[in-house]
Amino acid sequence: TEIEAEPSDPRMVSHASKRGLNLAGRRSKPMTRGDVERADIIISMDAQNRKDIVAAASYWGLKGEAEGKIKLLSTYCRSGTRTTDVPDPYYGGKGGQPSGPVFEKVLDLLEDGCDGLLADLAPSAARV
Repeated sequence: TEIEAEPSDPRMVSHASKRGLNLAGRRSKPMTRGDVERADIIISMDAQNRKDIVAAASYWGLKGEAEGKIKLLSTYCRSGTRTTDVPDPYYGGKGGQPSGPVFEKVLDLLEDGCDGLLADLAPSAARV
């Protein structure tokens, strides 16, 4: 299913707010041809997300360009995380149901991966 201009899930907003992150009012945005052309790095949350990005880029005639830019967020994790995919918090709980612990795990991975990305791109600006 396409998710376009959807607001942040209220459960994720709630979990993120406990960490001082404000996701209220944020909406999803579809990737565009211009995004691929302008990007130095395209961050993917999981293997399926990566395939979808490559498929869109292929449609725009930018497959080779996109493939060279796509990185899994987990490659930037520094906390010893042994995963390649950021799990989908909406279906990652028992029986495929949303789960508070999965939302927290996703936030852990996002923070770790973003910290690692920042450390790689701007070492002097990274958090300690």
